[in-house]
Amino acid sequence: MSVITDVRPTRGGQREFAVFVDGVHAFDVDEETLLSLGIRPGCTVDSGTIEAASRRAELSRAKGRALRLIGVRDRSEQEMRERLGQANFSGDIIEEVLSWLTSMGYLDDRRFAERWVDARVRHNPLGRRMLQYELQQKGVARSVVESVLERVDGELETRLAREAAVRRDRRLGELPLDVRRRRIYSHLVRRGFRSDAIRKALDHVLSDVR
Repeated sequence: MSVITDVRPTRGGQREFAVFVDGVHAFDVDEETLLSLGIRPGCTVDSGTIEAASRRAELSRAKGRALRLIGVRDRSEQEMRERLGQANFSGDIIEEVLSWLTSMGYLDDRRFAERWVDARVRHNPLGRRMLQYELQQKGVARSVVESVLERVDGELETRLAREAAVRRDRRLGELPLDVRRRRIYSHLVRRGFRSDAIRKALDHVLSDVR
């Protein structure tokens, strides 16, 4: 058995405490864990208690980090796994946090994909191919991506291509028509629009009808 010799607040911004066992810094815990396990100077602890306290503290920190990330914007499961891994949380802690987030309704790849597409449609028009690429890069399953992208039909993609073409044309000023056409065409290809949507967008933006 070992003895807890000191408990000190850490210098971090959150309510965490450094726990010293037999005069040596052993682990950090959050206030909830500290109170629930009754950790205080003079208590005796065994290795199992130390390990359990350390794990609970890591789990609490990981959950807090995950909630802060979601507070900024929706995340896919893969994104969350990668971000928690970058924060050096252990693999089993990460998987437990992901399961917890899913059970609480905070993590849902279909909802993430739907919101991603909606945001692109409203603010940053892209074609189906680019939307599919972006979502797959976020780790969303192909079946989910295909289902969500059913809403981006030919009519909507053509409208989005027109919007993107108009925005691009405004930046080209008084360049010759053939130059504007080439640059708008290249711009729409890079944004993942299909050829028929690009053709209709070019016809629209480079005609007298605006």
